[in-house]
Amino acid sequence: MGVGDVQFWTSPLTLFALGGLAAVIILAWDWRVSLPALLLIQVGLDQLMVARYGMAPAWAVIHIFILGLSGIILGLSMLQIETEGGAPHLTNWFFRAVLLALLGIGLGFLDVRVRLPLLEESASLLVVWLLLCGVLILALTDRPLHATFGLLLWFIPVQSLAPVILPLPPVVAILGSAQLLVVLACSYLVVAEDSVRAAQVQPITEVVFPVDESPRPVRPSAQPTLVWQAVWARFSRWPLPFKRRA
Repeated sequence: MGVGDVQFWTSPLTLFALGGLAAVIILAWDWRVSLPALLLIQVGLDQLMVARYGMAPAWAVIHIFILGLSGIILGLSMLQIETEGGAPHLTNWFFRAVLLALLGIGLGFLDVRVRLPLLEESASLLVVWLLLCGVLILALTDRPLHATFGLLLWFIPVQSLAPVILPLPPVVAILGSAQLLVVLACSYLVVAEDSVRAAQVQPITEVVFPVDESPRPVRPSAQPTLVWQAVWARFSRWPLPFKRRA
């Protein structure tokens, strides 16, 4: 990696842009925007660790591959849902923008100085900002999809820091496997939540019809029928021309 690349990935403007992508995820609140933004954050943070802190480029490739696979899993789950628009949001974009502004002002005025191991102050502040954005997403949602985005904002900095602090292959494998398991579980919850919501959809009318909720009588189960008996019974009901009329 050249000197220009190192200066680009370690510049304050790049770090500010990576933090801004986390804010875009909260403001947009759309999976079509969140998935590319998460991938860009992963790429930028890994490149920062490679350029500044000597992380092996192979680890960065593995991290990007795992996050890309996670995005494909979540995208396929969203394409399978049946209800249009999903559940209503608990908050609007203005409320989320106010919370982000308060969070940024709090970090600025309180002069929070968090020094993570082997990281400079600017990189440590970026990691803290990503973690706080993840917590904010988890606090603002009750849906598994956006909860996954909040958890991924925790997995991304942890996975990028792990090879720098503890460069062991088992650590990277455990974190990557844990991320995939979390994404698979959340994708299942996304589909299951949509199935429940689709079953509860009622037609909008001006008249409320009464619903009989009394238990219905259960018919006794019939004796099992052989395959040839079922075929013969169906065949005997066909109106064939050579059948005798009564």
